[in-house]
Amino acid sequence: MIRDIEAFQLAAMQLRPAVQASKFGTLDIVPTEAASGYGYINVGSAESDALLAVERFGEKPDQGTAQQYFTEKSTRVQTIGCGTAACL
Repeated sequence: MIRDIEAFQLAAMQLRPAVQASKFGTLDIVPTEAASGYGYINVGSAESDALLAVERFGEKPDQGTAQQYFTEKSTRVQTIGCGTAACL
């Protein structure tokens, strides 16, 4: 559930120019616990104040790997991906 609709809308609008430039974007959250039911993103350098580069994506890891990802400060949980056909 999206609790802060205004923040979500702002994040989506900040992502829009990158997606329009044929980049694939994702809205993600900082995990509060290790969970094997989600894909994890390891983020890299900032491309702007609102955008971070993605260095690695791990699709629904086993619990041990999820725990490892959780302890990495630069890891996020993928929630919503968006892009254009050109970036896929």
